[in-house]
Amino acid sequence: MSLSHHDLPDEELVRLCLMRGEKDDRPCAELFRRHQAMVLRACYGLVRNIQDAEDLMQEVFFRTFRVLGQFKGQSSFKTWLYRIALNTAKNEIRRRERRPKLIEAIWEDVFLEKTSTNISNSSGSIHDALSQLTVDERAVLLLKDVENYSYVEIAQTLEIGLSAAKMRVHRARMSLSSAYRQTEAENE
Repeated sequence: MSLSHHDLPDEELVRLCLMRGEKDDRPCAELFRRHQAMVLRACYGLVRNIQDAEDLMQEVFFRTFRVLGQFKGQSSFKTWLYRIALNTAKNEIRRRERRPKLIEAIWEDVFLEKTSTNISNSSGSIHDALSQLTVDERAVLLLKDVENYSYVEIAQTLEIGLSAAKMRVHRARMSLSSAYRQTEAENE
């Protein structure tokens, strides 16, 4: 009895994608099915526009399948894919910043819904505070407080050491807290 594609681990599906190429797209379709929601959340968390996030999700999978042979299994496929998603979204934000156009509002509703911080007061204030963070700070908060990644997974995703991952989360939370206090004081 052979396993269906639904039963295979990601790494086996990657091997099948590489081995079968265009002859059989079922392994690639299964990887897409498994991870499309996570990739969409990652993209939306940074660009904060559902249409842009959907476009970026397609771009992420296009890039992923184009460079699939570079996946070495040093981290999980999910971690490797998430890293591609973050980099793709961050590149899009940088591209937008080069244009004389403001970046659209970021993911405060997702953050407020899932975050473990005690900031739950004013949506406008949290939006203002989040907008003051760097892309990297928003990305690390997205990983930790929205996607609930462990510090080890964050380190793997960002390709940094464990202590650096912990420090980045701490600093991002401190930046958010400081920016929040500042926006609350300005709104009083």
